[in-house]
Amino acid sequence: MQSAIFGLDLLLSKPLKSSSFILNLNGSAEARTEFSIESSITYLLITTGGLFHLRLIDPHGNEAEFEIIQTYYTGRAYLVKFPTAGTWTLDLSDCMFESVNIIGYSGVEATGSCVDPVCGINATCEEFGGYHLDCTCELGFAGAGSYCYDIDECSDYNIHHCDYGYCINTLGSYICQCYSGFTYKNKEEGCVDIDECASETHNCHHFASCTNYVGGFSCTCFPGYIGDGHYCEVNECEQGSPCGITEECIKHIGSYTCLDPCHNNTMLEDHWRSTANTYGSQWFSSWGWYHCDNELLGWYRFKGHTDLQMPEYCVPPNSCGTYAPMWLNGPHPTLEEGIVYRTACASYYWYGCCTWSSTLSVKACPDGYYVYKIDRTPMCDSAYCVESNVTCLDINCAPDEYCVTQDGVPECRCIDTTSMRGMDQHSIAAYLSPQVECQISEIRVTFGRCLLERLGYNTSMIRLRDRQCTAFVERANLSYSVSAISVPPRDGYCGGEISGNETEDMIIYRNTIYLIPNYDGIIERDPYPINFYCAFPVDMEVSLLTAVNPFISSAALTVGGTAQLTVRMGLFQTLEYTNLYEGDEVWLDMTSMMYVGVLVEKAKETMQIVLVMKNCFATPTPDKSNPVKYYIIKDSCANRNDPTISVFENGQSLRGRFSLQVFKFIGNFDKVYLHCEVRLCDTAYQNCMPWCGMRSASQDEGSATQTLSIGPLHNRDFKESTSAVPSTSKPPGSNARGISASLEVLVIMLLIAFILLK
Repeated sequence: MQSAIFGLDLLLSKPLKSSSFILNLNGSAEARTEFSIESSITYLLITTGGLFHLRLIDPHGNEAEFEIIQTYYTGRAYLVKFPTAGTWTLDLSDCMFESVNIIGYSGVEATGSCVDPVCGINATCEEFGGYHLDCTCELGFAGAGSYCYDIDECSDYNIHHCDYGYCINTLGSYICQCYSGFTYKNKEEGCVDIDECASETHNCHHFASCTNYVGGFSCTCFPGYIGDGHYCEVNECEQGSPCGITEECIKHIGSYTCLDPCHNNTMLEDHWRSTANTYGSQWFSSWGWYHCDNELLGWYRFKGHTDLQMPEYCVPPNSCGTYAPMWLNGPHPTLEEGIVYRTACASYYWYGCCTWSSTLSVKACPDGYYVYKIDRTPMCDSAYCVESNVTCLDINCAPDEYCVTQDGVPECRCIDTTSMRGMDQHSIAAYLSPQVECQISEIRVTFGRCLLERLGYNTSMIRLRDRQCTAFVERANLSYSVSAISVPPRDGYCGGEISGNETEDMIIYRNTIYLIPNYDGIIERDPYPINFYCAFPVDMEVSLLTAVNPFISSAALTVGGTAQLTVRMGLFQTLEYTNLYEGDEVWLDMTSMMYVGVLVEKAKETMQIVLVMKNCFATPTPDKSNPVKYYIIKDSCANRNDPTISVFENGQSLRGRFSLQVFKFIGNFDKVYLHCEVRLCDTAYQNCMPWCGMRSASQDEGSATQTLSIGPLHNRDFKESTSAVPSTSKPPGSNARGISASLEVLVIMLLIAFILLK
């Protein structure tokens, strides 16, 4: 309404026929309209209803400039001076407007009162056909002319265009402060995107491509390269096959690693994955929910009672503990094929067996199982199915069992014992023969549990000669349960006996197992005895672990922070390290050699650990901190000043060996005590082999040390103790060596006397 009144007031103030209506639009009209201007038009007055932005395009296609001469609550008034004749365009395409009126004025010769006007600051005096608006506010200001105030363009989006930035109002104008990645172009377009890729202002690597987007850019390494785009290097894993077909190539910045997924995987042992687990089964009803594998990422191995594999056929929906079970659409690879790619399909209701699919990698491992590289499931709820990869051909049933397949899973069952009824114990003894595994750290005897129970024996009451040493029941593998007894080959332990053979190059352990018949509380029968034995060739390990009263020392060492192992040190009589000295003390001649052996007990060679003798020394007293020390090995290296010292093994295996000639300490000492500071060394991470060149040996300690000590060793030739030498402590042949030495002395004295007489 105010705009109409303003335009009418201006129209009536002009001479007759000096003005004409050119355009009258309301809010329902087209937003882009053309109109014509005659050559006689000297001014255009544009009044609007609504605050919005408008554009005027002159006949030459240029955007016309205009002045805001009035701003009121519901609109504005604009003035265009001396418009060019021709077709003009009014553009309101981005606006919501109420009304627009354009009035043209021509032939206006009346003058205003610009002579000595009184205008306010930021206003100028201009005549408009004699209309009394002599003082006009400058661009960026509004008011009556006598007083002009700054227009805050930032409060009106129709005036400023500061998208992708923010507007800062200034006196009479405004500034667009653009965000990073944008630059200011003009008042009409405001902040526009900077194309860093086209302007070469990016910092992408020369092996990377640049991609521009609004407000920034991204760098992506070319195929065959890896990095963040700002730095790229060759990805060996994508250029050829540096690791071969059996290993996965893992790229790192600066290098790559070849990993065997058979030894680098995560075990999945979920019983609900079985193909036998279907909707309505006990598993589903007890859990009441479905499983999803959309978080699995990496190499996995499926494990149950045995190793499991994905089925190679379509599994029905609502199986394997999920809505859409995943199965392998293709055969499993052979060992020779290495890592292969396969498609995993998800079956889902009527949509089919392969409603969703994903690609995974599969490898067959030497121990008869498969590993899968999984990259999440394509939807939820979906999970990977498994079934047994074992058949009866793979099952090793006990002699008293046979194999059958039940629900796709092979199992061993007891043989029929009906035909054995009426036989005496000796007749069925062949069926009861146990399996005997002989190891120096443990002897293991196992029975097939099935037949023993069928024949009426109590498998939980099987025992050795010592009634305290009884059997235990365990699963030998998937196939069958066994009753087993484990016993170390120690003389007297669990009633066992150790003896030698005629040549004394073997020791034999013997014991008896007793099978106890079941009884009903009314009658009972005698136990059935079964004798067994184990024979071991005599060596250093056998001597240390089976000696009845060995002259040895032992200590515990820890490896890997958890496993604790026992280390033993003993004194042997010969270079073969087979005969230990026995008793509480040892008597030796000065001409004898000492053979010392150190051994890690019950350690597996696959543990990648070795024994290192760091410091071995002798003292005249049991105190290992005695300042009087004679070093045999120091910093893992032999004492080079003593030609009798030989180090045969150190830092190479699970044992250490050295020898030296018997000696005595200067002074009134008749005893020698040997001490060895030892440690365990992991060859996978440490340098364990001593380097005994011109420089001192240097090693990574890695593990804690323990000191083993043996003694006392008596010097038989010590003049004050020769009469006190006990005969029981002499090693074999010591009397003969003493007589031989006396004869040698007598012969020498006779020769000297004969020479003197001559």
